Amino acid sequence: MITKTVEAFTKTDMMADIFKKAEAANVHTVGDGFFVVGVRSIMAEKPVKTLADLKGLTLRVVNSTLYIDTFKALGCNYQAMPMSETFNALETGMIDGCENTSGNFVNNGINEAMKTPYYSLDKHMVCVVSLNCGQGFWESLPADYQTIITEEFATAITESNQEVADSEEGNLETLKERGVTIVEIDDLSEFQNAVQASNEKLEGYEEIKTVVESLKK
Repeated sequence: MITKTVEAFTKTDMMADIFKKAEAANVHTVGDGFFVVGVRSIMAEKPVKTLADLKGLTLRVVNSTLYIDTFKALGCNYQAMPMSETFNALETGMIDGCENTSGNFVNNGINEAMKTPYYSLDKHMVCVVSLNCGQGFWESLPADYQTIITEEFATAITESNQEVADSEEGNLETLKERGVTIVEIDDLSEFQNAVQASNEKLEGYEEIKTVVESLKK
C-alpha cells in the first residue's frame, strides 16, 4: 500500500512541480521516481507500544536533522551515529536500540548484539531514495540517451519497489526465526500526533499531506 502511494504521488502535478523546481536548482532526478527502501520502525531491548515506552530508551538514529527532530518529538533519547558503529554501541550498552527497515535489519543482523530484541512497528518514516545528477550534465546527453536512461530507470524503480513490498512479510518471519519479537501497534495516532508540530515545520508539509491522504482513499 505504501509503495503504491509513493508511486502514485510521483505522478501528481505537485511532484511534477517539485521536479521542475529541482531542475531549476540544477538537480535532475533520473527516472522521475523514487526507490522505496521500506518503512522504518524501532528495534530495542524492550517492546514499544506507546510513547511512554520510549521514555528512558536511547536509540541510534541517522545523523540528519529530520531524524533527530522526529525522535526528539517522540520523547526518547537518541545518539546520531553511523550504522557501522551501532553494533558495538549496543553490545557496550551505550544505546538500547536503533531504527531501520525490516530489510536492512535482516541484512545487517543487528539483533545479534541485543539480548532481547523487539521490533516494534511504529512505522515512523517511509524510507525512499532517488538517483540524481546535475541538470546541466543531463541536458548534455543526447536526447535518445535521455529517453533510454529514463525508461530503464523507471522500470528498475517499479521492479525494485514491488520486490521490497513482496519481501516485507518474509523479512518479519526471518527476524522471528532469529529470536526477534515482532510488536504490532494497533493505533499509531499517539505517535503521529507527537511528531505533528515537527512535521509542520517542513516546507510544503500540509500541501503534501493533503495530496498523500487523497491518494490513500
